Amino acid sequence: TVTGTAPSLAWTPLTHDFGNVNVGANSGTQTFTLTNSGTATATGCSAPILTGTNPTEFTITTDNCGTNTLAGSGATCTVLVQGNPTAVGARTATLSRTCTFGGTATTTSDQILVTGVQASLAWAPLTHDFGNVNVGSDSSDQTFTLTNSGGATATGCSAPTIDDSTNFTIATDNCGTNTLAGS
Repeated sequence: TVTGTAPSLAWTPLTHDFGNVNVGANSGTQTFTLTNSGTATATGCSAPILTGTNPTEFTITTDNCGTNTLAGSGATCTVLVQGNPTAVGARTATLSRTCTFGGTATTTSDQILVTGVQASLAWAPLTHDFGNVNVGSDSSDQTFTLTNSGGATATGCSAPTIDDSTNFTIATDNCGTNTLAGS
């Protein structure tokens, strides 16, 4: 009886969702572990790469696999990946590594996801006509509401200002420089 030996490679986790990440920001890192549960060493390996629909929306921050061989019987190597979306919406990529054994190339891959979000601020109402007001008199107050309908918190906000401070004043400001959570 002849018993064959072969590598058997698999990533864990097979999928990872970095969740919502502000456009232009970086997510935390996720460790992906490549395990060879087979009985033979995986040889002729390429360095791990990101491919798929949006590979540039992710970065391999640490690569402990490289082009090294991966012994059998449970040997592992790790790759750390970070999501860094450049646009709003779901972004996907595949982390893969190809090894050759006995002349056959085998690609082991998994699916990763990040969703880019950003703040979307709008004042309501956009305009208001105060009507006729006698010179030297005050009109009635009008409330203007700032809403963030985006998926990210607005940070680094400046206090509201008014272009024509000679004829108009901000009577009450409860926005200030506070952050404004998204929806």
